[in-house]
Amino acid sequence: MNSAPTNVEKLRAIPIIIVATFLRSIYLLTVTGTVFVLFLDELGIDKARIGVVMSIAPFIGIISLVIVPIVERSGLKRTTKIFWMLRVLITILIPVTPLIMKYTGETGVFVWLSATQCAFAVSGYIAVTAYASWYQELVPDRLRGKTAAINFIGIGLSTIITLAAAGYITDRFAGLKPFVFLMIGGLVIGFVAEVVLSRLPGGQPILRQEHHKTHLQFIKDALCDKNFMLMMAALVLINIAVFGAGAFVPLYQKQILGLSASQIMFSAMCYSVAVLGAYYFYGWAADRYGAKPVLIFGIANLVPSGIFWYLTKLPAGNEGRFAATIFVAVFFALTQAGWVIGFDRYVYNTLIPVGKKTSYLSIQHAVGGVAAGVGPLVTGWLIEICKPLNSTTIMGVKLDAYIPFFVLYGVLTFASVMLLKRLKQDSQITTQQFVGMFFQGDPLTALHSMARYRMAKGESERIDKTSDMGMSSSPLNVEELLEALHDPSFNVRYEAVIAISRRKPHPKLTEALINILLGPDLELAASAAWALGRIGDKSAIGALRECLAVPYPLLQARAARTLGALGDVESSPMLLDWLRSDIDPTLKRACASALGALRVPAALPDIFNLLLTNKRASFRGELTMAMARTVGSESQFINLWRRMNEDTATAEAHQVIDTCKSLAKLKISEGPIVERLNDCAEKFASGRTAEATKIICDIAVELPTDGIDHHIIKLMNLCRQQLLSVPQQDHCLLALLLHIISTMLRRQVVQVKRAGKTKNI
Repeated sequence: MNSAPTNVEKLRAIPIIIVATFLRSIYLLTVTGTVFVLFLDELGIDKARIGVVMSIAPFIGIISLVIVPIVERSGLKRTTKIFWMLRVLITILIPVTPLIMKYTGETGVFVWLSATQCAFAVSGYIAVTAYASWYQELVPDRLRGKTAAINFIGIGLSTIITLAAAGYITDRFAGLKPFVFLMIGGLVIGFVAEVVLSRLPGGQPILRQEHHKTHLQFIKDALCDKNFMLMMAALVLINIAVFGAGAFVPLYQKQILGLSASQIMFSAMCYSVAVLGAYYFYGWAADRYGAKPVLIFGIANLVPSGIFWYLTKLPAGNEGRFAATIFVAVFFALTQAGWVIGFDRYVYNTLIPVGKKTSYLSIQHAVGGVAAGVGPLVTGWLIEICKPLNSTTIMGVKLDAYIPFFVLYGVLTFASVMLLKRLKQDSQITTQQFVGMFFQGDPLTALHSMARYRMAKGESERIDKTSDMGMSSSPLNVEELLEALHDPSFNVRYEAVIAISRRKPHPKLTEALINILLGPDLELAASAAWALGRIGDKSAIGALRECLAVPYPLLQARAARTLGALGDVESSPMLLDWLRSDIDPTLKRACASALGALRVPAALPDIFNLLLTNKRASFRGELTMAMARTVGSESQFINLWRRMNEDTATAEAHQVIDTCKSLAKLKISEGPIVERLNDCAEKFASGRTAEATKIICDIAVELPTDGIDHHIIKLMNLCRQQLLSVPQQDHCLLALLLHIISTMLRRQVVQVKRAGKTKNI
């Protein structure tokens, strides 16, 4: 019976997986990759044979298709332990290669290494086939991206350590000895890695009826799975390009660029340093936004890598080429990390059915292995037949044998992107939306604020970091803001609402504010209503209308103001009814403000009456502005209001002078009305406000009113009557009257100009 690990066992297994991966990576780096390629070159083996040796192990991956029934019956854990330990034992044969060289020459060494690679690959692929299914069983889906990221960070650290040691040793010792020493050290670490791995739980035998028949049926299902086959086709193209580059770029650096072995190791180490942060970022992004966008983003950025590698030879000196190599290595790291993380998460979470995992993964290993084997083989063959290009110059540009491969690299990676775009979506975020996130707002500030928010513990610290997240309109920290809305502390939740109000509209944030608006926390709901008006998302109008029915005046008032800010004209009849009824003063004032924002002329007399009953300056100012914005330009009224607050007399005089200018545009530049306006301006300027007010009130009724709404005319008369009947000066009413007169004259000017144009036509 197959007993799956519990969730607790899975969580405890993750650190063991990470440690085992770290140690195993050190082991593999010493017997494969850059160290192994330079070892083969030091032996004097030609490029074509190096390509053959490097391609043997991947080609053996085809055996994954036939060993699945045996692996499942034997048990995933048992198979992994036995064959990974066997692989370590087989690699003991590699360090003795120099002894074989003495007695058999290059051909004998080639046969020896080929046989060693065959045995190494057979045991390795049997172990990998079992471990891949075991790994899927151990890692929870929700932690897949982060676990993969930490694993790859461990691989990056191991690469840095190994290559730093390799660079140090190869720089101080000549010949084959440093490579032999590195391999022996790696073998010891390989044994330790397998001991650590044996502590993992799970991996029990999978019992099925007619194992072989079931496996064949699963293979058939996989071949009929369009999504799976698209991924396999893309995997073939990518592996040919990437493994070909991995095998021969070190030789390109050595032979064409003229870099030393230590410089090559250092550039590879820079790649590993850059990839550390990239792995964590892409792991986080894959868990949050889905694997497909991350996968395609990573591959798309690999397309120009071949061109970049070729351009590294343009600098004249060794130092310039070395610096260019480091730049390209870092760029390659930042892009390839996306492909690796995205592929890992998409395969395990979306692509492969859990019940058929071993069969599907066997196809993946077989296809990926064959493609990885074709990569070095084709690359080595292509470089050999293109050797004549090393002595060719076209238009002053010196060519080399690696150019055709770099072109092929770009073509293959571009074709893979086209295939990957057709994969089934695994999230609501598309690749375009994912890329677009890095061009909205300030992504660096967003990422920094996210990191600081995650580290914040105390309430005051969480409030500060939540506030910081509102400073960037980047969608990258949306999830953290949503989390802050559910913080146990009311103050943090309130700060999150304020932070959201400072950002551009985002569907998730608007939805969260609407949930708060309709929720039981009335205090926070009132803040959410204000925030919805601040961000200006009209999708909240329906919920705000619902809030008008909530028997909580403050919330109703906030909802009314927001509906006005959002331009919800359909709410104006209800707001007007409330304004005319006997309700809470706060709500009544909010209705007046909202109707002003909606520019409802019918509300003007009612707002004027409400103004007369309010004595507080801030309330009167708000009601005056509500009427002013209904009458005409809000910006012009605010300009007048500010000038009156600074110097009332001068501002009033200037406003009257502006009225004279408007009359001049109407071709009324002299006469009794103009003389009276000039007299009014002088009286305002000299501080004789009462006399000036009487003059302007008398003039108001003499101005043309053609095309002016009758509610505005009524408001003007109400202002006149109130200013003339009350001896005490009312600056709000005077400012409003001056604004009405100015607006009326401006509209008359516009009408005259239009009439003039009509005549000309």
